[in-house]
Amino acid sequence: ESLVVSGSDDCTAKIWDIRAQTAVRTLTGHTRAVTCLQLDGDTLATASLDASGRVWDLRRMDSGNSRLHFTGHTDAISSMMLLRPKLATASGDGTCRLWNLEADAEDYCEHIFGSSEQSQWNIRFDTTKLVLGGETNTVDVWDVRTGRSMYSLVDERHVAADDSITTLQL
Repeated sequence: ESLVVSGSDDCTAKIWDIRAQTAVRTLTGHTRAVTCLQLDGDTLATASLDASGRVWDLRRMDSGNSRLHFTGHTDAISSMMLLRPKLATASGDGTCRLWNLEADAEDYCEHIFGSSEQSQWNIRFDTTKLVLGGETNTVDVWDVRTGRSMYSLVDERHVAADDSITTLQL
C-alpha cells in the first residue's frame, strides 16, 4: 500500500497517500494528543493522552467515525499492540488492558493486568502470554487466557531508581 498513518498533538490521526503526498483522511474523536497507533490490514487502532482508544475500519471511512471507542484507563495510554481480534493497551495508570475487538458488549475489556505500582510503558503479547515493562525495570509475564500473573523477570544487578524497561519484543 501507499498509505502512512500519523498521530498528532492536535488530537487527530491522519491517513496519508504517499504517492499523492497528501492527507486523504483526518480521524477525529480523541480529546488530547494521539500517543500511539497500530495498523493491521484495514484496521487502525489509536490511543491518546485522554486515556481512551479508538478502532477504525479503513474500508468504511465515509463517516469518519471510529468503529469502537474504549475507555477504562485512568491515565494516558503510552503503548499498544494490535493482534486481531485482540488489542492490548498499556497506561500510566499502572495497568494493561486486553480488549476483544469482536465482543458483542459495551465493555470490550477481557482482562486487566498490572497494578498501580508502576507506569506501564511497553507491551507485547501473543496467543498465550502478555509481557509488560515499565518504570521498575521488571518484565511481568501474564497468561492471556486466564489473566493471571505467571512470573516476573528482574535483573537484580540493575535495579536503580531511574532504571526502566524501554522496549520489549516477544
